Amino acid sequence: MKLTLEFTRDQIINANQPIHHMKKANLVKKIRKLSKYECMSIPFKDRPYYTEDKPCNILIKISPPKKQAYDPPNWSPTGKAIIDGLTDAKIWKDDNFNIVKYVTYGHGGFSTIKDKYIFEVIVYDYEELVHD
Repeated sequence: MKLTLEFTRDQIINANQPIHHMKKANLVKKIRKLSKYECMSIPFKDRPYYTEDKPCNILIKISPPKKQAYDPPNWSPTGKAIIDGLTDAKIWKDDNFNIVKYVTYGHGGFSTIKDKYIFEVIVYDYEELVHD
């Protein structure tokens, strides 16, 4: 399953960003809602459901609007809010380590949309990539 979410800089959270806890909570709520909405827009028959017997991995590719060096994992607070939105959309019972085995953050190229960060979220079967 693939979701593509677009944000302006003031709509996302970076791990290095000093932010008041109430503002952060408000941003998390909005990101979760958007993620859930985007997931629910996928027809039910095309939405996956992951369990302990059928775990998954998540790849989050970040495409920033500016061509400068950055650390993709620093966007993990935004990524976690997106993942929580997928939990709200019920593609798994919970996003614990028994169901979501790995969450990886990477560079997705640079955004082609002026002043927009693009988060491409790819959820795929655990067996497709890694055998422990």
